[in-house]
Amino acid sequence: MATELELLVTSGVQLVSTVLGVYLAARAAHRNTVEYEVIRAEREGYFMRAALLDEMKDNIAAVDAWSMNFQAHLDKNPAIVAHAEELKAGADPEILKSGHAWVAWWKAGSAFRLTDIGDNPHALTLSTLIWDAMKQQSVTFQLPADFLSSVRRYHRDIASSMEHVTTRAHLERQQKAAVTIWQETRYMREAVVPAFQQRLARLRKELLDKGVTLDA
Repeated sequence: MATELELLVTSGVQLVSTVLGVYLAARAAHRNTVEYEVIRAEREGYFMRAALLDEMKDNIAAVDAWSMNFQAHLDKNPAIVAHAEELKAGADPEILKSGHAWVAWWKAGSAFRLTDIGDNPHALTLSTLIWDAMKQQSVTFQLPADFLSSVRRYHRDIASSMEHVTTRAHLERQQKAAVTIWQETRYMREAVVPAFQQRLARLRKELLDKGVTLDA
């Protein structure tokens, strides 16, 4: 009788041990899977942030180059050269200091009588490859809401302003559009991009501290 009882107890202990072992193994595997997915999402989020930041920096550089090219074009205009001091006197000094004098001239409307419709800047289209791709990714909303909003507004404001700055059908709109392009680009360059670079650097450090590989 004692032998049978011992056998039952032994079998019961073995069964409980087996079930507990399977449970603990499954739990550990689940925890490892969850941790892996979290790290994978954080890594993908980092690369998405980096790609979007690069795209924004490229767009800002493109707008700056577009503006300076138009400035160089106007600087060759004999009428502009002949009235240089007059244009300078009525222009916003902050804009003049930035090197984009044409924006100040457009803002004041002083250069319109010295140029013709052929002297309007051409429309520049921003690159949105990464921005558009992000719309299909769930990881997008890991990005800071303020940065997403800033990028969205920049794309919107530049697109609408380019539409107005290339035509003289509405001079007041053209004047405002030139200033908007200059102001919004400066804001992105001096405020949004540096702040996001700092956030990205902190995220990079956090991931590296976790042992996540980020370099190819």
